[in-house]
Amino acid sequence: MGQSTLETERLTLVPLRAEHTDAVVEVFADESMSTYLDLDISAPDNAREMMRKRLAFDGPPGMGHWAFLHHGLTDLALNSVWALVHVDNKPSLQLAARLGFLAVGTAVHYGAEHRVHVALPR
Repeated sequence: MGQSTLETERLTLVPLRAEHTDAVVEVFADESMSTYLDLDISAPDNAREMMRKRLAFDGPPGMGHWAFLHHGLTDLALNSVWALVHVDNKPSLQLAARLGFLAVGTAVHYGAEHRVHVALPR
């Protein structure tokens, strides 16, 4: 089972596909998108390599490099959803807290220190 398309009244999210590469490269062309990464993904070759790795992901059925709390915990019946947030990325740390993620530790991921967060079913 591949990833599902997720739809709400105002939003449709489709699984990442190869045809999205040019749009992703365009989004990441802004240097600020690399602020909390150890790789400058504003460089088109780096953004394309990131996409290649994401598209090659072979995880559990229905999963990808992104997860949505309700979809992951309810529709896929996962026992948890995890988030890694760079320790200096205050807006994302605040978002994780607002979404109900619990900070459970700190570790080095993607070449930098990240807070490890988990969301559990209610």
